[in-house]
Order: sequence, then structure tokens, then C-alpha cells
Amino acid sequence: IVDIACGTAYGSKIFLNTEFNIIAADLDEIQIEQNIINLSNYANISFRVEDILNMSFESNSIDIVLTMETIEHVDPHDMLKECARVLKQDGYIILSTPQNSMKDKCINPHHLYEYSLDELTALVNQYFVIEKVIGLKAGRIYFDNDPIGANSVIFAKKI
Repeated sequence: IVDIACGTAYGSKIFLNTEFNIIAADLDEIQIEQNIINLSNYANISFRVEDILNMSFESNSIDIVLTMETIEHVDPHDMLKECARVLKQDGYIILSTPQNSMKDKCINPHHLYEYSLDELTALVNQYFVIEKVIGLKAGRIYFDNDPIGANSVIFAKKI
């Protein structure tokens, strides 16, 4: 698993006690150094400085790309193309982003754009086959088959 744009490695931590090998990667060198200090006692995680728009991984080399709260900060097409490039055939992307149905009005001023559920699924469907959409209501609260929420989590397979 590559947790790209990992920040504090929140997503990586979900997989620490699994059989997965995790690469926690972020553009912020200082954050990566802090993650090394905080998580160095786990054998299945390593750390790298990486740019989600230009990753150094070989094409078709990664099983799962995890990217949480990232697409709203970057060019979405460049990001999704790069994630598709590094994923193996039948690889998965798991991504999350705030869900916002107010067109052109970002709730967070640091976001380039915040997507409605329809916009996000249309965008992701250009590069992947969506298998599941979760609409997080608050924190971790969600209901199966209800994709509306404050955040979207998408599980999609490489085309």
C-alpha cells in the first residue's frame, strides 16, 4: 500500500497491524521525519518523500494507493492519472475528500475545489471503476448504501 500525501500517516495507521507492507509518502520532508519518529517500531511501514503528481514508483507496481483528503488540493486529473499509472492491473485506489454540493464555494479556503458526490464519481470514473462509495456522516458514522455525507470515501479498481 502506498499512502500518498499521508500527512501524519493517519491512513497508514489503519493498516499497521495487517499483512500489508505500507509506504507512507508525503511531499513534506519534516512531516515524514516526524512520522519516522512516531512509527519506527512497526516492521511493515517505510517512509518516503514523494509528490502525488509525480511519484517515483515504477508503472504498474503498486497494489493499493491510499490518498486521504488530497484531491481537493491538487489538479484532479493529474493526480488520478498518476495514481492509475503506478497501480497494477486490478489495483485499487482508496480516496477520501470532503463532500460539498455548493458549487464553487469551498468550505475550506485551502482547497482548490470541493466536489459534490456526482462530480467526484464522474471524475473518478474516468480513470477507475468505482466499487463502493461511503458517505461519512460525522467522524466514522456511515450507513451502507447511503453515499451522502460530509466526506466521501471511494474504493475503485484500475480500469
